[in-house]
Amino acid sequence: MQHPYNSVYSKLLSQYQSQVIKTEEENEYSLAVVEDLLSCSDLFVT
Repeated sequence: MQHPYNSVYSKLLSQYQSQVIKTEEENEYSLAVVEDLLSCSDLFVT
């Protein structure tokens, strides 16, 4: 049986591909993505 967080993590990986941040604009975008992810309560194991 697959843990439900595995599917959430897979979905995140498909939406947000990791990459090297080279510019201030890319940095700002990445910070916004992280802030969005941190606001998702279903991402935390309780």
